Amino acid sequence: LEFRRVLFRSAKADRQRVLNAVRSLYYQALADQFRVDVRTNLSRLAQEAVRISGELMNVGLADQPDRLVAEVEADRIALELSDAKEHQQKVWRQLAATLNVPTLQPVHLDDDLEKIPRIDYDQTLARVLSESPEVHAASIEVTRAGLLLDRAKREKIPDLMLAGGVRYNRELLEASGPNILRAVGSEGFFEVGMELPLFNRNQGNVAAARADAERAKLQVERTKLSLGSRLAEVYAEYKTAIDRVDRYKQEMLPRAERAYQMYFENFRQLAGAYSPALAAQRSLFQLQDSYADALTAAWERSVEMQGLLLRE
Repeated sequence: LEFRRVLFRSAKADRQRVLNAVRSLYYQALADQFRVDVRTNLSRLAQEAVRISGELMNVGLADQPDRLVAEVEADRIALELSDAKEHQQKVWRQLAATLNVPTLQPVHLDDDLEKIPRIDYDQTLARVLSESPEVHAASIEVTRAGLLLDRAKREKIPDLMLAGGVRYNRELLEASGPNILRAVGSEGFFEVGMELPLFNRNQGNVAAARADAERAKLQVERTKLSLGSRLAEVYAEYKTAIDRVDRYKQEMLPRAERAYQMYFENFRQLAGAYSPALAAQRSLFQLQDSYADALTAAWERSVEMQGLLLRE
């Protein structure tokens, strides 16, 4: 029965690991979709900058270097967009392999990457300690060690040895005369015996079994402490990612987008040069990339915690 329980919990743990891997890849695919959308929009704006700089150069209001810089920036963003699409394809291939669905093709995901679950540390710790397959496996070892200890204690009580049956006795006896001998022949027998444990009371096996039982109990505590330490590390990474996400979304990205729009509009209206707009565009690009990284990290740590810290 205990063996069947171990197999069931092992299968459950393996299933949770696969589920965690699938969820992690899913949110990576969602983040890649976010990056592709962002870079597509930036590529469109960069191409518009190339068009505007060309028109201004034709009427003598811009120089050739401005046009060249705009073209280089547009090409750079186009390469970044290509890289994002290739990474998106890679994640979908990994997802297909994990799900064992070779025909799986990339589709548009409707989930909101920015809707990250807010996780409470104490509640998560309590759930991990109560539901973790690692704790269950250690608890089963405690039960097994306890049974072995009970067995060792019982083995110091001597067994009653009984034997009986029929055997052939070849002892020679006188038959009808002094010189005539014959074997006794078949006879029945019955034996009763018992070992008296004067000195050996199975002390060594009892002591070893008791030590194993204590070690199994301590292993449960060590497993819980290890899970608590791992959860603390993962939760710290989760909180860092959440703080970054909030800061990017509420403060940094809105300012960077507003600055870029203002610089680009000045350039469009011939009220400013292209270089400030270019610098603002690069800053916005880097912030949006970092924002996507923070979102991905928050989701991955969230999946890991909700998946009882089980990894591949």
